[in-house]
Amino acid sequence: MLLFTDRKNTAPLFKSLSKTYKDRMMFGEVKKEPKLISNFKVTKIPTLMVVTDPLDFKGDIYEMADIKID
Repeated sequence: MLLFTDRKNTAPLFKSLSKTYKDRMMFGEVKKEPKLISNFKVTKIPTLMVVTDPLDFKGDIYEMADIKID
């Protein structure tokens, strides 16, 4: 799971998700990496992406406003 963000600090929701699923998923943040943002076709920041095909830069994109800890 990748969080594309422009914030200096990690969002509390993302920290909580990473702790909850630490043994089942890998988490990462993308900050100020235009090429990576472009490769994954992210158009809005912040965006949360569950990467399904890292070699082809594909995944399911979720806007942070749609994400709840539940």
